[in-house]
Amino acid sequence: GYSVAVERGVGIIYRFVILASLVGLAWRHRGPVAALVSGAICIVLLAGTLGLAAYAWIGALSFAALALLSMDIGLKNKTRRLPVLISGVGFGLAIGARVDMTLAILLVIVVLFVAYRKSLRWLLVGLTLGLVPLVVNILQAGLPAVIQNQIINPIIVSGPSRRLPLTALPRQELALLVLCGGVAVASVISGIVLVSRNRNEWSSVLLLALGVFEIGLLPEALQRGDTLHLALVSCFVLPAAVMLPIPRFREGSLICRLGLFPLIIGVVVIVLARPYFGQIYWSSIWSAGEPVQLVTN
Repeated sequence: GYSVAVERGVGIIYRFVILASLVGLAWRHRGPVAALVSGAICIVLLAGTLGLAAYAWIGALSFAALALLSMDIGLKNKTRRLPVLISGVGFGLAIGARVDMTLAILLVIVVLFVAYRKSLRWLLVGLTLGLVPLVVNILQAGLPAVIQNQIINPIIVSGPSRRLPLTALPRQELALLVLCGGVAVASVISGIVLVSRNRNEWSSVLLLALGVFEIGLLPEALQRGDTLHLALVSCFVLPAAVMLPIPRFREGSLICRLGLFPLIIGVVVIVLARPYFGQIYWSSIWSAGEPVQLVTN
């Protein structure tokens, strides 16, 4: 049955899936150093999502992240139907967990339809299967109840902090939010350029798919000026920054020889993420005999 222990257990599974998926993508395309940096950034930002609560958004993000990794496994070299099917199921479950994840997933499907149609049929079959729990929920609870509780309340109504300007964020967190937008836009632009050169190169298509997925996540961070919602988005977008194409540094430069570009990204992000260490990361630790309290909406 439902209990705090069960919720925390599910919450840590959600976070582990997000972490493992990002590390897996980085390792497969950028190597172990990039995977290490991506994992470190992800851990720092996941620690900013107020403990191990099994938020529906975190669940949806974990399903979608796993779907992206499965999609990469299924389409990187030769088409493998089962991973592509599993990817579709993951996307469907993500939509069932949070309906506003639909935008990000729809953008990924559009990219695949335009640039890489191989086995798109199996992805759509998996997506249909993944939506079955949502359909069952609609049949059991009724469409009006689902619309009210899964769309209107969590997405449109939410809380009073929705009306706070983004400038209410501290400077470092505002810089982190701008960096999230910059990473997403840079991924889209880089992906478009690379896909236009060679549409058959899967890594280019994946970069574009990640970019549009990140664009689809940004409304969650932009809808209100608080730390929690920034963390719920940046925990995916910023670790995925290591997937960006490595700039052409001077031949034989130290950065080029040692592969320091991912490390540079990691240092910048973690320095900007300092508020998470100061405000939330240690919020469960007792200070001078009194628990530190953090209030957020």
